[in-house]
Order: sequence, then structure tokens, then C-alpha cells
Amino acid sequence: MAVIETKILNLVFPKENLTEVLDILDHSKFYHPIPSSQLAHELKDVHALTPTRDYEDLQREVVDTAKRLHLDLNTELCADTAIDLDATKKYLNDINAQIDEIDKIKEDIIHDLDENKDVIEFLDKCTTKNINVEDLMNANYLTVRFGSLENSQMDNLKYYLERPFVYDFLKKGAKETWLYYIATNKDIGEIDNIFGALNFKKIEMPKIVHGTNMDALSALNEQKNAMDEYIIHMDGKLDLIKDQETLQLQKIYATALHLNKLEQEKEYVLDLLTKYSLSGFITTNHIDEFKQLFRNIEDINFTELPCDAITDQKLEVPTETNNTGVLKAFEVLSQPEAGKRDVTLGYAILYNLVFALCFGDFGLALVLFVLALKKNNKMLLSLAITSFVGAFLYGQVFYYWSFTPTLIHIHLVVRLFAGLGILVVGKFVLDACKR
Repeated sequence: MAVIETKILNLVFPKENLTEVLDILDHSKFYHPIPSSQLAHELKDVHALTPTRDYEDLQREVVDTAKRLHLDLNTELCADTAIDLDATKKYLNDINAQIDEIDKIKEDIIHDLDENKDVIEFLDKCTTKNINVEDLMNANYLTVRFGSLENSQMDNLKYYLERPFVYDFLKKGAKETWLYYIATNKDIGEIDNIFGALNFKKIEMPKIVHGTNMDALSALNEQKNAMDEYIIHMDGKLDLIKDQETLQLQKIYATALHLNKLEQEKEYVLDLLTKYSLSGFITTNHIDEFKQLFRNIEDINFTELPCDAITDQKLEVPTETNNTGVLKAFEVLSQPEAGKRDVTLGYAILYNLVFALCFGDFGLALVLFVLALKKNNKMLLSLAITSFVGAFLYGQVFYYWSFTPTLIHIHLVVRLFAGLGILVVGKFVLDACKR
């Protein structure tokens, strides 16, 4: 088993093929591009491309518009390879203008409903008396105020009975009393101050109120029902816009998401004035397959370079091995590196030997086995099996009970120290071989 050789593969291609190249890179699992900022300082007369936020901004605008329409976006539709930003933003602005108009109408209606709600509540409380609200409001020399006072303030009215006003109780509730008072136009300011000091809650009667309080109540309830129906009508118009534009918005969202991802990949591209270039790590067993992905692009050149061609020590060279199955799981311990010997097989043998020696116990082996199944970990499963093998040799359960006849008599302390020694020496030898 060995580490597969890794090389740097450089691509130089026409500028008009940038999006196509980036799209291929986006779907490639083998190629690991190197940020152009780490290459530009090693070359003259070149500069790194800087990604823009155009598609990110477009994506955010689509999301905001979809939220206003209560539309859940997804990426089920295939993304386009290009999009007209100006035309798309105008399209979104037009939709938002329609939504703004609907929201403004609904906002005005809801505001009127809130105002009329207090009036309806007031008139509903006053059905025990029959008063002509319209006549009171249209009196030439008099002004009328409708509202309520807290019951605790009603007794204080007696101190102002000599002032130039009259009032009438409409209904007394548990906490407040509904009433109206009348004063001449000349004195209404003074009287308003008196009632204001008593925390009078004034209710503004809308112009739609005509006739008696019962007539006014009926008219306001009819208006409320009409307003409720119109809000439903406006919601229907919003749903219609949603139904008509869902497909287009989903398409724009998928495209913006895809193009923004490609835009961010521009950080790997170098501008060579007349062409673009990018470099990345790839293992030698995938180079030919990777080159075939660009067979439809003319005038693209590939150059293979050794990994040490770039002197930047901060670059992390990806590592790929030909290990499979259980051996692949042991790479977490061996940590194979490009350009060095793969000692994963040695680590697998070493740890299985140590676990058979130190943890050869039915109880611990069973715990390891359950843990391996729960985590679906092949390395733990391998170590659990070798622990079972050791358990049959030593015949112990949790180092205490004897379960089977002991085939090999080795004291537990000796086994543990021997296992620790083998582990330390083995790791030292394997690391030396790795270098």
C-alpha cells in the first residue's frame, strides 16, 4: 500500500471560457485548486482575480422577495450558465413594487379598522340609549366628545358641574363609564382640559357615522365587513403574483446560487493579461480523466509540475492512498503524507497486536464491538475482533472473571506494560520508516 503521487497541474485557457472552466472545477472531486493569492507573488506581470458580490446580492434580493410572497425557495431547477443582472433586478423591482402597493392598501385598511374598532366597541356599549349621533356632531354652535372615564374619576366630575358643559351617561361598566359631553365652541377648549385632567379616553367618530347610534353601529359593521373582504381580496392578489412568478423566482435563485459559487472560485484564477490560468493539486491516477473534462474547450494548455515547484510552505498538499476497506480506516492513525512512505499497514498490525495483548478480554471486546457498530467504524470493529481473539487466549471477562480455560498464562500487569512498550517502539519505528 502506498501514497499515490501528487502533482501540480496548471491550466491556461482563453478568457471567454472562464465560466465553463469554473463550472467543470465545481463538479470535479479530484482537483484541489490553489488560491491565486499564494501564487501571484511568485510571478511577474500577473494579478489575482477578485470575486464580486453581484450574484450574492442578487441571491439576497431573490430571498427577500420570496419571503414577502411566503415562497419557500429550493434548488430543484437546473441553474443557467449566465444571467442578465440588470434585467433580473428590474424584474425583481417590478414584483416588489406590486407587493408594496398591495401592502400599502392593506396597511391603510388595517389602520382604519383599528380606528373603527374602538368606535364600534363604544357604540355597541351604548345600545341602551337611542341618541342621534349625527345631529350632535353637526350642531352649529356646539361640540360633542364621545369616550369613557374610569369609574374612580366619575365622582370628581361633581367639582366641575358649574362649568359650561353638559354630559350624559351611556353605560356603566365594571371599570369605566361610557359617556359624552357637550360644550359651546367657545368653551370646548376649557372643558377638554377638565376632562383631560380626569384621563378621559376620547373616541373619534368617523365621517361615515350618520343617524342614531344604532344606525352608526350598523354602518360601521358593514364597513368593517367590506374592509375584511377587501383584505382577503388583496391577499388573493398576492397569491396570484406568487403563483405566476414562482417558477421564475426559483430559476433565478438556483442560477444566482450557482453563479455566486462560481464567482467565489475566481480566487483560484490568475490573470495573465491575454489568458487566464489556475493551478491545483491532483494525484497522477486522475490526471488523464481530469483532462478529458475539458475536451470541448479549444486552446487550453496543461502543464504538470512537481509539488515542490511552489515554495509557499503554507500550502497543504492533499494526500490520496490506494488503501481500501479496514486499512483505509487506520489512516486516521498513520496520517499518510504526500511524498512520504505509507505505513498504514504497519499501524494496523501494531494496534491490532497491542489490543489483542492489552485488551484481550471478553467484556472490553464486547464494549468495543457495540461501539464499532454504533459508530459504523471499521477500525474499531477490527480492534474489537482482535480483542476477542486475545480474550479466548486469556479467558477473562473485565479482567476479573474467568470465562473459558486460560490458554496462555500472562499476568495482566505484564501484558499492559508489554503492550505499552510494543506501542511506543512500534510507533517510533513506523515514523522513522515514514520519513
